Amino acid sequence: MRTVAVNTKGFDIQAALLETGRREFLAHGFEGASLRVICRKVGVTTGAFYSYFERKENLFAALVEPTLERFRMFSSDLLQHAALDMESGGEKELEVVAFLCEQRDAFKLLFDCSAGTRFAGFKRRWVEQVLMDSYQNSLEQRVQGTVDPALVRLLVKMKLAQYNEFIYGDYSADQARDLTSKLMLYSDSGFPALVGALKDNGTE
Repeated sequence: MRTVAVNTKGFDIQAALLETGRREFLAHGFEGASLRVICRKVGVTTGAFYSYFERKENLFAALVEPTLERFRMFSSDLLQHAALDMESGGEKELEVVAFLCEQRDAFKLLFDCSAGTRFAGFKRRWVEQVLMDSYQNSLEQRVQGTVDPALVRLLVKMKLAQYNEFIYGDYSADQARDLTSKLMLYSDSGFPALVGALKDNGTE
């Protein structure tokens, strides 16, 4: 993206392109969104658009890359503790859900609207490369043995369902944190019991 910031009579064209692009991408996906429609709604020509973004994908990237940069802070180590280590990871889990709520449009763009861009498949990669690996490694460290990947997959799907609820539901960040705190009280009993059962029964 070209770092051009021009105001015409107080009108921030770049900001307008970003906001209009966000709405169009959410409504139609990257492939279905029309650059001409975006420009028409902002009131600029497509030629003027190229003064700010090299192409349509650069506009999409400008909307999601800041979130992705912050998301790297919530990498496998953070999610591992947030999801599985309730003694030390509670605050990290609260950070995760607040982040998801605050950045829900960016995650919707990444999850549902990114086909045709270099960000396509982000949700699958997130589940397979981050959540699955984190859960698998953490459980095996806790039980000191191999854990059935099918069990891990079910646990990940449960966690992803919670995250999806906060992304797609109408929750404020504060409400999501409060609900997550209550869920962690529930998990405080359930997860240690699961680890104990795995240790008692042997791992696969």
